[in-house]
Amino acid sequence: MSLNIELKAFILAGRDGIRNPKLLQDLEVLGIEFEIIPFIDPALAIAHLEREKRQIPRRMNQGELACSYGHLLIYGKILGEEGDAFLVLEDDASLNPYEFKDLIFGSLNLPNHIFLLGSCGGTVRSTSLILSGKQFYRLMGSAMVGSHAYLINKSVARELYDANLGLKLPADAFRRGRNIDIFIQFPYSATQMKARESLIERTPQIQEIFVAEKTSALKLLCRDIMDLRRTGRFGARLLERLTNLSLISRRFHKLPGCRD
Repeated sequence: MSLNIELKAFILAGRDGIRNPKLLQDLEVLGIEFEIIPFIDPALAIAHLEREKRQIPRRMNQGELACSYGHLLIYGKILGEEGDAFLVLEDDASLNPYEFKDLIFGSLNLPNHIFLLGSCGGTVRSTSLILSGKQFYRLMGSAMVGSHAYLINKSVARELYDANLGLKLPADAFRRGRNIDIFIQFPYSATQMKARESLIERTPQIQEIFVAEKTSALKLLCRDIMDLRRTGRFGARLLERLTNLSLISRRFHKLPGCRD
């Protein structure tokens, strides 16, 4: 059944077309309008750099260069679209229709950040931002965490377009201004095809970690002191907790991904 969602998707095709045909079926079932961006020949990216009088990045291979140019073209297309919520997908993205439907049900009011529906790993803060009832965790640092599925609004598309005209970094580095953060949804709404099964198997374990670490370090310490008073035992248990559940390890989490 169509949900009539005011969201448009752009799909970046590979050399052999869409590697995951089910992706198109899922979007159609959900009633999401989509546009396929044909395979980008690396020569097109090089021609773009020549027009912009930019140097060809030495650290990117031709595949990465073409992919980055494809994402740049999508940002440019978004600027000419109506609406303010857009889904960018690569052709090997695999949606979890149930998680994804819950996320996009109703009107999406996207803040000026990048919202990844899945990740190829990365370290995130324990604090989260709620979007349509789903939790998104802020990425630490500038790790490349995958550009296979993410949500942006038109304002962010403008900043990404301007920042990436020179194609200096791969698409999943998300070259951007300091005012834009990356948030990663967990559990994931989307993965890459090759990583889907292993990520689904590991998701419950990661969820247990997030839930367990909601208890503050101070409360854990108080409980151990109470145990000391009741049992007279002190040492290994307390030290283990302070080591494994210290303020440093509790504030940051390693997410699973296809690059693990």
